Amino acid sequence: LTPLVGENLQPERFEYGADNRLRVFFEAVHFMLAQSYIVLDAPDDFDFGAECVVSDLGVDYYADWESIAWGSDLTGEKATTSTIGPSPNCTGDNWKRLARSPPATENFTRAIIRVSRTLLTGKYYGFAIDVRNARSYSMEQHDNWRIWIWSPEGYPVDGSIRTVFFNAPRTFAGTPDSPFERSWAVYPRPLNSSNLTVDFGGPQVLPTQTAMMLATLTLFPIIVSQDGGLVDLRLVAPAGFEFEPTAGFEGKVPGKTCEPECILIADPRVY
Repeated sequence: LTPLVGENLQPERFEYGADNRLRVFFEAVHFMLAQSYIVLDAPDDFDFGAECVVSDLGVDYYADWESIAWGSDLTGEKATTSTIGPSPNCTGDNWKRLARSPPATENFTRAIIRVSRTLLTGKYYGFAIDVRNARSYSMEQHDNWRIWIWSPEGYPVDGSIRTVFFNAPRTFAGTPDSPFERSWAVYPRPLNSSNLTVDFGGPQVLPTQTAMMLATLTLFPIIVSQDGGLVDLRLVAPAGFEFEPTAGFEGKVPGKTCEPECILIADPRVY
């Protein structure tokens, strides 16, 4: 079994029991014939359903952002991300089920996706899959996400050697000590973001290089579901954006944030 590379999972919703859609990405390690399988394993109580639903991502995910005049590279870092082909067949199972035991009838924590196209070595692929979130939180949710590639005959070829990280751009020599730096897990409630604005301080954001002028990002208002003690706030930016460690950080919005009760009191950790 060869270690899979480039795996990444991005959920649309985090709250308990929600009908969710996962964005799944990976890089093919071996050339795989049509009718091979992509297998996605989830922690206990996540449920893909007996007949799981797989779809393409939005068109932007497959766009040629390099805009090379003679066409995009077929594989490698500058290649476009590809779909897994039309009309993939998806069947739910439970990854804890023994090989010769009866098929699962509930708790479908494994999605077995049969793809109609070949998978090319070094090519990135992305797709979306529907899943019902776990109905409560467990620490195991940070460690039990896996992606496997099976041959058309059902033999494992490539697979995740550790849980699939929430943030793919971060590279670790091994699995992080903190479980919260590994895979994603569910939250009790969604963040009330209906009025949240993300302001870069100008009418447009121009591409910049390292050491050039920085943009100041303002997020307001962040509305939580209940008052409580000290909590952490995680902000994840799209690929290409880089936060400065502490440059210009303010835990408040002058003239808007209530003080001192609504101030972030610690400098952020950036990685």
